[in-house]
Amino acid sequence: MTVARPITTVLCDLDGTLIDSRRDIALAFQYALRRIVEGSLPGETAIAQHIGKPLAHMARELGYALSPAQLTIFLDTYRSRYAAFCAHHTRPYPGVTTTLHALSSLTFGVSPQKPRSRLRRCCISYN
Repeated sequence: MTVARPITTVLCDLDGTLIDSRRDIALAFQYALRRIVEGSLPGETAIAQHIGKPLAHMARELGYALSPAQLTIFLDTYRSRYAAFCAHHTRPYPGVTTTLHALSSLTFGVSPQKPRSRLRRCCISYN
């Protein structure tokens, strides 16, 4: 016989689950590409379809075969730009704040892919 135990802890991802950061990611991606390529850049929607993959894979799948030197410039520029503007357009998804308040009696954890230093600057307070 299995005994049901109450849920006491909830663990969630951050980007794409609690917050919508697609626009900030896409804008930083475009900004970084502008440093190394000429011509038109992929749109925010096209970039958003690849979010979650490593940046080098995103660039390659969007048609940019970057040399090692270009990739270094691209990655450094992206990370710098995103760190500076990571929460400019980022918002919690509808209902997230209410849901987090409803779960306030539980232990709640977030498992982001962002480094902790960027997480502090980029996150929105849910208080």
